[in-house]
Amino acid sequence: MDIRYSYGRIFSIAGLCRALVFNRKGFSSMILFRRKYGRFHMAETRITIKQFQDVLHDKLIKHGAGEEEARKVSEIFALNAADGVISHSVLRVKRMIGHYDCGTIIPGNKPVLVSGKGAVERYDANKCAGVIAASICMDRACEIAKKFGIGMVALRNANHWMRGGYYGWLAADKGLVGICWTNTRLNLPSWGSLECNIGNNPFVMAVPGKDGQNFVLDSAMSQFSNGKLEVTRRAGKKLPVAGGYDQNGELTTNPGEIERTRRSLPMGFWKGSSMSILLDAAAAMLADGNDSAAIERHMQADNVDESDLCQVFIAIDPEVLGENGFAEVEKSIKASVHEAKPVVEGSPSRYPGERVLKDRAKAMAEGIMVSTDAWDDIQAL
Repeated sequence: MDIRYSYGRIFSIAGLCRALVFNRKGFSSMILFRRKYGRFHMAETRITIKQFQDVLHDKLIKHGAGEEEARKVSEIFALNAADGVISHSVLRVKRMIGHYDCGTIIPGNKPVLVSGKGAVERYDANKCAGVIAASICMDRACEIAKKFGIGMVALRNANHWMRGGYYGWLAADKGLVGICWTNTRLNLPSWGSLECNIGNNPFVMAVPGKDGQNFVLDSAMSQFSNGKLEVTRRAGKKLPVAGGYDQNGELTTNPGEIERTRRSLPMGFWKGSSMSILLDAAAAMLADGNDSAAIERHMQADNVDESDLCQVFIAIDPEVLGENGFAEVEKSIKASVHEAKPVVEGSPSRYPGERVLKDRAKAMAEGIMVSTDAWDDIQAL
């Protein structure tokens, strides 16, 4: 087993605490964390994607999931991990299993059709696992698009879909344009607010490319997603640009300080804030479900984790309009992005989603590095 240590800058002896941790194979590691900011620098362990998938599959079975559900959920989590999204795969397992244990997820349940007409359908998630419900709904939107040219499925009472980009890839790999988004709890201050009063409401857009080299945007409405803040803090690193405010109301690149104040910066300032509000309104209207404020009230009243979300899945079939010259357009767009003079020599601009397939192939071949404590937590479930 490959064990590594990740150390950030040490600011003061008094602010540090050392704890000795042993994993199941007898390896030991020293975890360092800074009490003041809840920031720590920990040992990492290399695991294979198959190892992660197999362990998660077995844990899901243990906590009530059937074979088909365990296979599908573990497969999606494993692919998300391979694509480099550790925050919404490895680091989400414990919370997701908790949903099975508390009844927020009922094993074997599937989304239920509520209403529909033509190319538009509405479903209730019916306490289905978040990744299962979202996969079913995007697949259904694609089926409708193949018939009508465009398909839209709105989903209410949904559990967390984990990595939204997965569903964009799902559509693009079928040759379709995919658009989807979800609302969330109140976890982002609107522009001009000191407290969280909107969701960061991740938005995904995917356009199919040649040989699977799709354009895929997966973006929260905050400058950095909560998952990115967590991963960066765990690694003992700073954000590349300011991502929110510290206790003094100053912009900061310290992810731990942003997590503590809960004052993330909306992307594009007032623009990201406005986009978040519109995404929330559209999702709640189309799904006939909860807005972000209602989700938060439910969480606080019942002391439960985030659930009962609204999600929208749209697929568009470009072939319905006949022949198009997108192959040449794709070349032009990618060339324009790649050929521009870079700020840093040797680091050209990239189009969204460009690095995913390379990262996936590398992870499948070499495995991934995960924090030892997170891996131990999963194995102990």
